[in-house]
Amino acid sequence: MLSLRRSGLQLALLALLLPACARVQPPLPTYTPYPTYTPYPTYTPAVPTVTLRIVDDFFQESEIVVVRGTRVTWINDGENLHTVTSGSVSADVWDSGLLKTGQQSAHTFTTNGQFAYLCKVHEFMNGTVRVI
Repeated sequence: MLSLRRSGLQLALLALLLPACARVQPPLPTYTPYPTYTPYPTYTPAVPTVTLRIVDDFFQESEIVVVRGTRVTWINDGENLHTVTSGSVSADVWDSGLLKTGQQSAHTFTTNGQFAYLCKVHEFMNGTVRVI
């Protein structure tokens, strides 16, 4: 009888211990001996931008003042073909070509000065960009 009790006790202990032994332990984390180098992001200054509208018979803002490095974009909101062409006799010249409705052209002003522009199709349409 004693042997039955002992074996019953042993079975009860075994029943308690088996689930604990059967638990799966998560793997230990692996460590990198040295930290991984992550370079700092490079600083890229934002380019100032100005958007001007071209409507039939005039440039919406024909005289503007911007800082050097500004990108000026002209958008043709008119129904007619237009151009944005530099009228200055300088090294900073540009020509958009013919712009249909909804098309745009941009120029970045990198030098100080006063730059005249016009529409080749409608030469009475003109404007000025002053760069400081």
